[in-house]
Amino acid sequence: MIIGGFVFFPLAQKFGRSSAIFWSLLGLMAAQIWSACMTHKGDYASFLGSRVLSGFFGTVTGILGPRILVDLFFLHQRGRAFTAFHFFFDFGTVAGPTLGAFVAANRSWTAAYWYTFALAGVSFIMCFFFLYETAWNREPEADHSYTSPESFVASRLDTFFPGTKVAPHTSFADFVRLSLISEPYILTTFVAQSSTQSVHSCHNAGHNLPRLLYACQFWFLCGHECHHTGLASEAGEDWRLWLYVSTKCSL
Repeated sequence: MIIGGFVFFPLAQKFGRSSAIFWSLLGLMAAQIWSACMTHKGDYASFLGSRVLSGFFGTVTGILGPRILVDLFFLHQRGRAFTAFHFFFDFGTVAGPTLGAFVAANRSWTAAYWYTFALAGVSFIMCFFFLYETAWNREPEADHSYTSPESFVASRLDTFFPGTKVAPHTSFADFVRLSLISEPYILTTFVAQSSTQSVHSCHNAGHNLPRLLYACQFWFLCGHECHHTGLASEAGEDWRLWLYVSTKCSL
C-alpha cells in the first residue's frame, strides 16, 4: 500500500494532483474488476496480485488529499479541514470492511468488489467533472503564463491528459528533490492510518501514536508550505500547539 504513495506523490508534483488522483482511481477500478473475476480454480495468485494493485492505487487519495487541503485552506483553517477529511477517511476504513462482510454474507463474495468498483466509478466521474488542479508555485520567478481554456472539454483534457499544462513546471532536479523530501510525509500518513485501525483492536497500546504521527504530517505540510510563503515562524508555533493537543487529548 505504501508504495503507491511513494510513486504518485512525486508524480503529482510533475503532472498535477488532480491528474494523479484521476488516474489512480482508474487503476483502482481496474483492480476491483480483476479481483471480482478471479473465481476459478488456480486464480488465487492472480487474486493476490489484484489486491496488491488495489492497495497501490487505492491509497493515493489518502496521501494527496491532505496536500490538496493545504492548497485550499489558510494555515489557521487547516486543523478543521484535516479533522473533517480524516474523520470520513478513517470512518471509511472501518465501515467499508464491515458493510462488505454483510454484502458477502448475503450474496457472492465478489459482490463486495463490484460495489466498491461502483463507488470508485462514481468518484472517478465526480473527479472528472469537478476536480481542478490546486497546485500553485509561489516562487517570484515562477511561470504563470498558462490560461485555462474556456471550453469545458479542453479544460478537462489539460487537467488530466496528462496534466502538465495546468501543473506548475517542475524540473527534473526539483522532481528528484521533491521525491526525497516527501518520504517522511508519506511514511507518517501510512503508519498513522494503519495504527488508527490497530487502536480499535488494542486500545491501550499505541493510543497516542495516530495523533502523534498526524501531528508530524501536519508539521511537514505546513512547514514545507510556509517555507515558500515566509511564514516559517508562525508554522513553528502552530505545529507545536497542534502536537501538544494531539498527544494529550483523548479520542
